[in-house]
Amino acid sequence: MARFATLVVAATTVLAAASPPAEATVQLPVRAATPAAVVAAVVPEGTFTASLESLVFQSSMPVFLWMRGSHSPSWHDWSTDGCSTPGAVGLGDTGRSFNFRSACWRHDFAYRNTKRADSWFGPSGRYWNTTTRFRIDGRLLGDMRADCAPRSWTQKYSCLAWAETYFRAVRTFGGP
Repeated sequence: MARFATLVVAATTVLAAASPPAEATVQLPVRAATPAAVVAAVVPEGTFTASLESLVFQSSMPVFLWMRGSHSPSWHDWSTDGCSTPGAVGLGDTGRSFNFRSACWRHDFAYRNTKRADSWFGPSGRYWNTTTRFRIDGRLLGDMRADCAPRSWTQKYSCLAWAETYFRAVRTFGGP
């Protein structure tokens, strides 16, 4: 199975390089950051962490995207760098058989705001730790697989192979 996945990834890499992305990149406006000390003093810890939990693990992707578009709640960090990969690799977040942009947006949101909760409400490691990171990365894999599910059989297996590849890369290079 691993050999098959490697062959699929290699073949789709060649196809992706020769074809346009699945959709044009859309950049949403990002509000200026509110000073951390002001927000931490105003937003109760329970409110911050409950909204983070809800947006990452309990909300559907359409709900998350709507909240992201409205930057609500405003105290969260809504910035993203998409599915960042090393410059030489340059895979990005879309390809011929996949579009992981939304999954990567939610993943970035979860990483940034879990780290923010740690720095605001401490002590270090209370929120951002290996257990939480594993849970967030699992959500990324679930979101990527959800992108693959409705695709035709000709694209589905390639999409799932890419999802596994991205997940393994995040687990290897993503943090603590």
